[in-house]
Amino acid sequence: MSGDPKDWSGMIVLSTNTMLRWTVLLSSAASVALAAALIQWLAGGGSMLVLGILIVVCLINALGLLRLTAWARVSTTVVLWLVIISLLGRFTPMYSAQYVDHGQVPPSLPYLILSTVVIAIPCLAAIVIFRKHREQFRRAWF
Repeated sequence: MSGDPKDWSGMIVLSTNTMLRWTVLLSSAASVALAAALIQWLAGGGSMLVLGILIVVCLINALGLLRLTAWARVSTTVVLWLVIISLLGRFTPMYSAQYVDHGQVPPSLPYLILSTVVIAIPCLAAIVIFRKHREQFRRAWF
């Protein structure tokens, strides 16, 4: 990276592989979007310490992905698996009971299936792409 503070070319290390490049960019964008959602929770009166830490972790993870660091690949893979597991948790009786307890109608089964498939398939694809191209991620922290 040059001495010019406006030169950000050394901050982003994108792969020459198109599929990996788009997966990294979309995963980074999702991490930033999660940070934005956490900021909204924080503004709504959430726990400042917990949400503050999570916001910083999301932003650092997005930068780590853009820099193709191995730790960001691993942490993103863990989060993607957690998303998939939480989606599957919506099919439990306790999920529907929460709606009934509040006097609401639970989501229909076709809606749950469709929304799970629409979210889980891209998550699984990202996990597979990260695994397939793991040698392109650097061991450096930054």
